[in-house]
Amino acid sequence: MTPARARFAEGTLALLISAECLVNASWRGIMFSPDSVWYVRAGNAVLANHFDVRAMWTGLFDVFYTLLPLLIAMAKAIAPASWPPLIILANTAAIACAGVLTFRLAYRYVGTTAGVVAAAGFVAGVEIIDWSRYILTDSLFLGIVTLATYLMTVALVDGAPQTAFAAGGVLLVAFVTRPTAPQLLAPFAIVLAAMWRVHRGRADGATEMRRLTLLFLAAIPLLLVLAVAVLTVIVRRHTSVPVLQQVIELYRSGVVIAGRPETSSAGGTGFGNLLETLLRRLAAFFSITAKGFSPAHTIAATLYSVPLYTAAAAGVLTLLRQRGARPPREIAAYVALLTACVIWISQALVIIDFDWRYRLPAMPPLLLLASLGVTSLLEATRHFWRRHVVPSRKS
Repeated sequence: MTPARARFAEGTLALLISAECLVNASWRGIMFSPDSVWYVRAGNAVLANHFDVRAMWTGLFDVFYTLLPLLIAMAKAIAPASWPPLIILANTAAIACAGVLTFRLAYRYVGTTAGVVAAAGFVAGVEIIDWSRYILTDSLFLGIVTLATYLMTVALVDGAPQTAFAAGGVLLVAFVTRPTAPQLLAPFAIVLAAMWRVHRGRADGATEMRRLTLLFLAAIPLLLVLAVAVLTVIVRRHTSVPVLQQVIELYRSGVVIAGRPETSSAGGTGFGNLLETLLRRLAAFFSITAKGFSPAHTIAATLYSVPLYTAAAAGVLTLLRQRGARPPREIAAYVALLTACVIWISQALVIIDFDWRYRLPAMPPLLLLASLGVTSLLEATRHFWRRHVVPSRKS
């Protein structure tokens, strides 16, 4: 794909995603969830205090939610009576940005076919598009996480420290958007470590990302067991840890998916009880359907999610089999794998939300891995055809 065609494709994709979001919001309406009430109230406090965001910091974690109340205050200052559409426009811009960057990562580092697969998967992702009509942080966080992932990838592929600094700046914005943002420090730290090793001439970027990613993945089971062990000690000794109080109560009650009691485990305070709840959450993160979904909803979710998960798994297997064959492709895929894993693990440890909105930032990395899986399958098919089918026809 030539640069001119790539730019045209990106512009077309941005317009298509934006139109999809805006039509969806117009058709189905702008939505306020129970969490939206707090954001609006915090936005009112910011506006009433002349955009002093400290006015909304009344709780322990409020600083981690600063961005949306600030945007609401700005929207109300511009259009006091009709501010919600301005937030929807911001959400739409964030989702369009995420879609374009996912496409760019796929076509630039994996191939043109991968770009098409990633773009099609993004446009067809109802779960992605629909959150743009909610007065919530999910769409904004999706755009920020995807931008950070893109900058981390470019920084390592190009060996550009200034791009890594930009990624760090984006992460700072993420920190005032959602309290789960620190999870992104893991892939960022691994990318920085790989860049440092490359700068010292000890290895190439793809080799370092492979080594560090495999070490991180190998450590995940140990970290999860350790986390459950610490939680068990806290619960058994009735240690007061206000920051973890809600998390502890959810584990003690066996909550797997918040608001869906049919998914709950037996609960309890023993190590085995807490571990069972965590393991169920790890599986529930990728749920396709749930009680209350209509048959049409279930069918549509299945037709989208099963191919996505299958292709992403194929992409991971392809990645693990490759060893420095295509460094840029491998770097992009390893960053995507790390990002998807830390989102998966951290959300399972804390909470799986009723409607799975917290897995939204993991969708672009999954789409990138899926595009790698589809591309590798097509490449293997072409190789088999040229090596075995074509010669037999000539003979």
